[in-house]
Amino acid sequence: MIRTLAALSLLFAATAAAAQRAAPAPRVSPQQQQRLAALGAELGRCHRAAAVRLARSRLTPPQIADRAMAECAPREAAIRQALGRAIGAGRAQNVLQAQRGHWRRTIVTIVQQSRFTR
Repeated sequence: MIRTLAALSLLFAATAAAAQRAAPAPRVSPQQQQRLAALGAELGRCHRAAAVRLARSRLTPPQIADRAMAECAPREAAIRQALGRAIGAGRAQNVLQAQRGHWRRTIVTIVQQSRFTR
């Protein structure tokens, strides 16, 4: 459970860090930040649930990451839409592209931890 919480906290922190690394542009209001944080938390829970469920299969961790990302794509679309309204579609796409790599690595880590603890 502690590992799960640590992985989720890293996921949320990386989302914020990726958004901060981008070039200065329109500010995100506190309400938009809260909405994006809630959407990010929902996406993180989706990724984790898919990773843990699929960890029992014979799929490799990268294959599981691909499937988890595909399963959670509607939640990512909601983030893309909200972020696009806040900072612009082009910047949102750049931020999310960088973030997908982090999400993929986090899913692989969750799968490996899940398999190790069985």
